[in-house]
Amino acid sequence: MEILYGGGAKADRDQEYETAMEGIHAKYPNDVDAACFYALSILGSAQHGRDFAIYMRAAAVLEEVFPSHRTHPGVVHYLIHSYDDAIHAPLGLRAARIYSQIAPDAGHAQHMTSHIFLALGLWDEVIKANETAMVVVNQHRAALGKAPWSCGHYDEWLHYAYLQRGRTEDARAIMIGCREEVAHEVVESKKPGAATNADKSMADSFTQMRTNFLINSQLWGDAAAAWEFPDLADHIDSRLTFDFATALSKIKQHDAHALQAVARFEETRRQFVIWNAKQEPPDESADKRAEILSGELKALLEVSGGHPAIAIERLKKLSLQEHALPVEFGPPFVNKPVDELLGEILLEQHDMGGAHRAFAAALAGAPGRMVAAAGLEASRGSATAALPEAPAREKAAHH
Repeated sequence: MEILYGGGAKADRDQEYETAMEGIHAKYPNDVDAACFYALSILGSAQHGRDFAIYMRAAAVLEEVFPSHRTHPGVVHYLIHSYDDAIHAPLGLRAARIYSQIAPDAGHAQHMTSHIFLALGLWDEVIKANETAMVVVNQHRAALGKAPWSCGHYDEWLHYAYLQRGRTEDARAIMIGCREEVAHEVVESKKPGAATNADKSMADSFTQMRTNFLINSQLWGDAAAAWEFPDLADHIDSRLTFDFATALSKIKQHDAHALQAVARFEETRRQFVIWNAKQEPPDESADKRAEILSGELKALLEVSGGHPAIAIERLKKLSLQEHALPVEFGPPFVNKPVDELLGEILLEQHDMGGAHRAFAAALAGAPGRMVAAAGLEASRGSATAALPEAPAREKAAHH
């Protein structure tokens, strides 16, 4: 513990801690907790996102003890973390099915199962896991005299899963509840002696919900598209995502102010890059994500300007950039996956083969994603096929 929390750079401490835990595991090979914390130290030493070789090393340690410790919360929890990507998620199903039963009164345990379910596109299971997690969380909050919560990590995933099942109004209700909580926090934060800003996680939750709502429902003219960013000064990373969704909606609606919205996004992006450079350490993936979002807006403007071929070439390059990013668990890191957008534009240009390949690539990274799945189906049709309208997709998803 002195190594893990001692002096020096965090990356160096993580590596030294892994070495120390490896020694403890070797000295006490039959100690399941030593095995768990050794596996966790391996996961913690991955410095550049999900390195599959590192994650499989952790999984190998845990697989040794899993058969004899199937109800050990550490074993199943860290197995889930080792496998929660679209490639390896089938290996995590055993642990996911077990974990919720081990810790029924732990909100995080209930949510963690959905790391595997989401990676496989098992939306009903994602919904059940996170609905249960929120029940547990709000029971704990009620015991402390606190009101129910609509923001946070678990509700973000629940909101996203509702959208994938076409349950738009259920998703909207969570989003509005989170928006109201952020607004309340903003008011409270401005009172004398209070913190200067609302809780960052709440603002992030609201921003992600609004962005995913517009992109996945494709209700570009929805009232949410006209919402303004909360009165928060120090949330430039959330504002970046918020401004992207606004600009995207205006382009999709052929709004006269679309160019202004894109310009505002680019100014926010400039500020974000400056802010991120001052972080310790800077998040390189976040900078690349911002560049990809910018490129997507430029591509859509190129299509609107009558230059679809230029847009397609731009998106093909952006797709390679997105694929080069470290794999992240959960909803897509780039809220509008590049392959999905590329597929939509190719579909509009009646390039069915190209659209089919693009949507298939999108689904490989985000299995079961409704917009991409609808696009894949449309690309199998005639040269006049188009994406179904949002209400039709919602009806189909309910069936």
